[in-house]
Amino acid sequence: MQPCLYFHSYRKVQEGNPELGMMVESDRIHRRMMIRTPYGRVGIAPNGNMFVSTFKLQILRAMMGKANLFERLDSKNADETLDRLNGLIDRYAGGKIAKLRPSPDNTVDFRISPVGGGESFAFDGLSSGQKEIISTLFLIWYYTRQKPCLILIDEPELHLNAEWHRDFVQQVFKLAPNNQYIIATHSEDIFKSVNEDRRLFFGLSNNEPSRRNVVENVR
Repeated sequence: MQPCLYFHSYRKVQEGNPELGMMVESDRIHRRMMIRTPYGRVGIAPNGNMFVSTFKLQILRAMMGKANLFERLDSKNADETLDRLNGLIDRYAGGKIAKLRPSPDNTVDFRISPVGGGESFAFDGLSSGQKEIISTLFLIWYYTRQKPCLILIDEPELHLNAEWHRDFVQQVFKLAPNNQYIIATHSEDIFKSVNEDRRLFFGLSNNEPSRRNVVENVR
């Protein structure tokens, strides 16, 4: 079976900033630092703070790799990674990440500089919808750019404005067209944004309540 990526409906870009040392820790160490909660597994950093998201770690590694200051970081793909990330940030937030701001607790803050100029602001200052669409599209591209995967997404419309529902599907096909996507959604805009022969509709009969689920199977 081909590799699989699963984006569940409880997904969220964790608040907080990564520590510099996290960019060289292995995934095995990350997994050992996980605890179970009613909503799945949550990571705990050595200092007791909530573990930073995978998305933010990839940003940090790419920025440090681009600077070419660390031997163990891959700088080969850093430019492409940051260009793709900043393309998404520009599209959905009107800016780009170009600077890091250090903090006394050994963490770094990602700063977004508006394209039209003005004061920079923290990535965590974006709305939940902006962070959701940027991180999901980026992670799909990042983890499948060399090898196509099966992508499972539950409710891609999570936190998104209605105008972004169709845009999400268009962008995911543009960024990573060779994956197979299975998407469960309640959004009519997302449902209608793919060809009719790729849609499966699940609903109740006319004599039952109007609650419904829509499942798309798109390739």
